[in-house]
Amino acid sequence: MTNLPEELTRQAEDMFALTPPGLRKNPRESARPRILVGAMRQHYLGSAIDLILSNALRLHGARVDVLLCDQVMPVCDHRNIDTDTAETCAACWHHAHSLFMATDLPLCRVSEFLDKIREIEIYALLSSRPRETWLEMEYLGVRVGQIAYSSTLRHFLRGRLNQEHHWQKFQQFLVTAIMMVDMSRKLIARLQPDALLISHGLYVTWGVLADYARQNGVQVTVYGYGYRKNSLLVSQGRTYHHDLLVEPTATWRDQPFADEQHEEITQYLRSRVNGGLDWISYSPNPQVNHQEVIQQLNLDRSQPTIGMFTNLVWDAAVLFRGAVFSDMTSWVVETIRWGIEHSDMQLLIRCHPAEVRRKSQTREKIADVIRSVFPELPSYIKIIPAESDLSTYTLSELIDVAIVYSSKIGLEFAARGIPVIVAGEAFYRGKGFTYDPLTKEEYFEQISEVNAQKQHKQTHGTAMMPSLQATDLALKYAYHYFFRRHITLPYFADHGVGNPITHFTLDDLRPLTPGQNVMLDRFCEMVLEGKKFF
Repeated sequence: MTNLPEELTRQAEDMFALTPPGLRKNPRESARPRILVGAMRQHYLGSAIDLILSNALRLHGARVDVLLCDQVMPVCDHRNIDTDTAETCAACWHHAHSLFMATDLPLCRVSEFLDKIREIEIYALLSSRPRETWLEMEYLGVRVGQIAYSSTLRHFLRGRLNQEHHWQKFQQFLVTAIMMVDMSRKLIARLQPDALLISHGLYVTWGVLADYARQNGVQVTVYGYGYRKNSLLVSQGRTYHHDLLVEPTATWRDQPFADEQHEEITQYLRSRVNGGLDWISYSPNPQVNHQEVIQQLNLDRSQPTIGMFTNLVWDAAVLFRGAVFSDMTSWVVETIRWGIEHSDMQLLIRCHPAEVRRKSQTREKIADVIRSVFPELPSYIKIIPAESDLSTYTLSELIDVAIVYSSKIGLEFAARGIPVIVAGEAFYRGKGFTYDPLTKEEYFEQISEVNAQKQHKQTHGTAMMPSLQATDLALKYAYHYFFRRHITLPYFADHGVGNPITHFTLDDLRPLTPGQNVMLDRFCEMVLEGKKFF
């Protein structure tokens, strides 16, 4: 079996060797603009992306410094509950270091700026403070408590910390976060970068440096994996999760939306059923036959049907605040309590497939949470477990209304003309094409209207669907999100849905030079000059 990290390193060495000598040179250390790339990635695939972006910025005239972690952080976000070993750290460092050495980029290491002696002092400081105060801790303007808490939830793949060893790990992440603030201060002071390019923009590994840099006058660009193959979601100043929440409406609503764009997003959303155009698919073999789904769930087609589509518990706790309920678990539990009292409706609860189809399975599954509160449920409330192959998209065609917390599926449903009620702080909430309750009373009133929907359909033959204008607006925003907000990089290839990057498609680095790819040029301008990408 091919060792992919080593194969990518070999390919990178070949690309660099075939690049004309004049394009291999790094600008002198005093050159401007100076860009810091926080390449402290948790996976060799991320390192491959950082390598391409770093070389593109260098070839667009920047002095690029690449920051790698060399196994010195007390804890990091690469080592979750399934991978918390020294071997994980060693492999991460080896793969990243080998890959970046292949193209001779200037490297700096976390160990050059991290003061390990401070670790004991910080542990003593935290031990003297009630742990209930840790979450709100700040250090040099960085919200280290919240960042460390997010990393802890991600580490345990849970939405809550309720055991002693959870708090011990929280303390370790908090110590590391404070040390990383000091590391960031020394790093920024020495390099004096004009801009920072970093993935995620969240968690201890990336969020601390991003926050400190932004607060100290460094222009920050954050990116993450997109859904479409070879695409990245980009934002300026903050993580894309939060940037989308505050994005001005005019950024997308006032943009043209021609027939070809309408067709492009429509075709892409259709492809999402089996993920054929995506990097990752959580339902590679979906069960799509309507009649089979109806029979399997024993649905009464004469009754109004509500579809509830959940997030990962820990993901929702990290990324999204509640708009109506305190958190996603409360939303699920209170909605079920309401549903039990309304036997004239059916409630389908679709647990997120990623609970069991990620490499590391979540440790707090929503079905388990439900069963702990409701050992028995009436027949008109049906749980569709994460393991099920029932197509979420087929389910959407059998319901009268969808209720979501913050899952992106709500945007897709709205673009398909399905009524969507948003209970959490989803990035598409308040855009004009979903129902966005402000109180629990309003939320349950909106769900109750599904009865009127059903009666209208039975009487008039058509459902009281959202207006065509609302559906078109959802399609327009979906195009903005899936296409305008993403950069497409045609520099990687794989072997099918869900498979990782297997090789670079470049023979040398010349395709990364100015004028070769308009989208890459715009991305580099975004990082180097602060220009809007979209």
